[in-house]
Amino acid sequence: MPVTDLRTPPAVDPAPFRVAIAGEFNSGKSSLINLLLRQPVMPVGVTWSRQPPISLAMGNGITLVEIPIDENGHLDPAARAELESADMLIWCTMAQRAWCLSESDLIETLPPRLFHNAVIAVMRSDLLSADAREKV
Repeated sequence: MPVTDLRTPPAVDPAPFRVAIAGEFNSGKSSLINLLLRQPVMPVGVTWSRQPPISLAMGNGITLVEIPIDENGHLDPAARAELESADMLIWCTMAQRAWCLSESDLIETLPPRLFHNAVIAVMRSDLLSADAREKV
């Protein structure tokens, strides 16, 4: 019969820390994920908007979840469930039209607890003039 050391707790595989990468259609979510992973795992420049959420395990206890939002600013039920269950939110907004009304309207429908661990990533700011960048 094997002896068990009761002073050492058994190894527990904790639930991954889920980071939702969300934003409107073509807002740079895939580019941000590729940057975070330091490799091109997500296609960029893709024009479809009706894909399911995509989960990517980073191998360090963190899972990135790309949350698709259609061109009308709507979340389907699966995407909403993924977003609402996230531990952190990174919202991608395009610098050319940063924080537009449709983004604001959608954000207001999310659970307030998400805003304690939330970041706004302003994408494509390199395409703006210096004056426009200052306004953003």
